[in-house]
Amino acid sequence: MAGLREAGLRDGGLRDAGLREAGLRDAGLREAGLRDAGLREAGLRDAGLRDAGLGDAGLREAGLREAEVRDAGLREAGLRDAGLREAGLRDAGYEKLGYEMLGYERLGYEMLGYEATRG
Repeated sequence: MAGLREAGLRDGGLRDAGLREAGLRDAGLREAGLRDAGLREAGLRDAGLRDAGLGDAGLREAGLREAEVRDAGLREAGLRDAGLREAGLRDAGYEKLGYEMLGYERLGYEMLGYEATRG
């Protein structure tokens, strides 16, 4: 997988992913959107996820269970109602630069099992 390993998101936050409070960086992601790690601006693709977003009852391959996805304000059909837009992570539930998540604490968003996959 280009990004999320099966180990996935653990410990109530994103650890060791190269993601920082200031934004999603150093894992091939950009503040403007999800890019360059097998993810595309239009949604999560080519990283074991579905074009429409979080398919198959959430991020199964990433280790996120269905309940965790719901608690984060995400839906099976995609990243919705948590302030995530095609252009990037915005508003309601996520701070533009703080990335505070509904159901997640602000932990610097470092993730176990997220490789930096910049080409």
